[in-house]
Amino acid sequence: MSKSKAVSRLKSGKDTWSTTKSNAQTIAKEASPISKAIGPEIDKGKNGLPKVGYFYHYHVAKEKNSSGEYIRLPGKEKKNQNGVHAFYGTPYK
Repeated sequence: MSKSKAVSRLKSGKDTWSTTKSNAQTIAKEASPISKAIGPEIDKGKNGLPKVGYFYHYHVAKEKNSSGEYIRLPGKEKKNQNGVHAFYGTPYK
């Protein structure tokens, strides 16, 4: 998929996957109305360790709140209400 299609996909509320961290960050920034990406991050379990099978990712920043924190661009699907994902690399083992 081209970079422009990946950016459009994120803007429409759908996740993407890239082979590299750099590519994921770039498309997340380009999809952001304020040119900011949140991350990288990975979902963690109750033990504080990354969840096996999960990917590192960036979120698209929608805006900055009054506390200076970035607000994520929400996804279209229920699973993405906490923000669309620009995933990259291989799953955590």
